[in-house]
Amino acid sequence: MTRGPVRMTRVAPIDTGSRSLVLLSQSPYLADLAGALGEYGFRVRPLVRRGQGEVAATDGGRGMALFEDARYGIQIDQKFAHNCTLTASSIYDFTVSVIDIKNNEVVMVVRQSGADGPCTTVKPVWPTIAEAIAHNWTSASPERRP
Repeated sequence: MTRGPVRMTRVAPIDTGSRSLVLLSQSPYLADLAGALGEYGFRVRPLVRRGQGEVAATDGGRGMALFEDARYGIQIDQKFAHNCTLTASSIYDFTVSVIDIKNNEVVMVVRQSGADGPCTTVKPVWPTIAEAIAHNWTSASPERRP
């Protein structure tokens, strides 16, 4: 099991037709979260595309970038708790924010404590975080893609 329950706050309305997210903060967990979100039909774009488009703050406001045709961004923050036993993974308190780039507002915040990878006693957080985002993206329950 993960270390604690997922805590989800939906702050503002979401355009449920858009399931494309741009990574707003550099994170070694991009592949883990993108893979988990992909099971719910989300697409995560890891690269900032320079060109015509919207301006957005990145890396916690320390940088600026242009995003072409991107409505939503995602930011992953973590606070170290401790190392896992017998594996190279660690346990963190994760906060994943979904941001409406067009309106410059946070629309969803998901918090989960757990492992960042394989751990002997605690499961990785990515499946539960992805499920919380997908479930709260629409009013209907999410359907996992095969």
